[in-house]
Amino acid sequence: MEHQQGRMKRQTVTFLILFCFQATLQLKAQHRYLDNNPIWVVHSSCNPGNCLMDYSNIYYYLKGYSIFGGYRYHRVFKEEIGQQICSTGITYYGSNDTINPVAYLRDTLQQIREYNMFGDTLLYEFNLSIGDTLRNTDFGYTTVDSIDSIPVSNYFRKRFALSNQNCTHYLYEGIGNGAGFLEHLTCTNVSSDCYYTLYCYGFNDTAWYPTLNAVSPCTIPNYNIGISELRKQSNEIIISPNPFTTQTTINFGEEQKNTTIKITDLLGKEIKTFNFTGRQFVIEKAQMKAGIYFVQTTDGQRNVMNGKIIIQ
Repeated sequence: MEHQQGRMKRQTVTFLILFCFQATLQLKAQHRYLDNNPIWVVHSSCNPGNCLMDYSNIYYYLKGYSIFGGYRYHRVFKEEIGQQICSTGITYYGSNDTINPVAYLRDTLQQIREYNMFGDTLLYEFNLSIGDTLRNTDFGYTTVDSIDSIPVSNYFRKRFALSNQNCTHYLYEGIGNGAGFLEHLTCTNVSSDCYYTLYCYGFNDTAWYPTLNAVSPCTIPNYNIGISELRKQSNEIIISPNPFTTQTTINFGEEQKNTTIKITDLLGKEIKTFNFTGRQFVIEKAQMKAGIYFVQTTDGQRNVMNGKIIIQ
């Protein structure tokens, strides 16, 4: 009997050790934020002053490693494809430096750290509680108001609602913030020349943010093809003024017929839907709160165009 009890105790201890070991491995895997070829797509809207608007998509991706201070850092590269809209016409541009990284990052347990001129510094901290204060923002101190989660692959990632006296924004575990990835948090109602939005996050050719495959594909385009495709688009939509306080106008390059215009928030929730025929469509602020919204238009031939509006 004693021998049998001893064996059962050993089996229990062995099971607990294996369980804890497995749980530790799973926890480490869950916090390997920079594995599996992650990609971040950040949309920027700028007011260049001499033109109406400057739109671009910024693509961040990882390639290779560098060693600093005994730590291995992922090399972060950046590609940008955009268009500047002036009264004289539209100019397309792009940049794609595959030699010089824009950042060096490594992940630890619930952190993303960056190597820069100051050494190994904290870029993101995800071990946060309600009431904690963050300083790494363009509008000063901000506080964690609430915490929930979003599904990412086989895990759930924390989502932190951050706010101060000016606005509310979100921080996403292992992903970045509502304003981008390497970009600092900014308020839409704080004066700025440019506004940034985290448009898409994915890895292994699957988009996970804002929702699973909501923006597809979340991939790095071929640089030359990307510029070429932009030039081919004759039915551009120009949204002006943007940002706005009461109303803005979508200007189409071609006459639209039975086009559906859908407005969604940053979480993918549908706010408004319209059917439209013509070349100009006015969006009223009405009951929409200050913030960033996505605009998607789908014409009768199912051609889809995407844009963004910012309400102050």
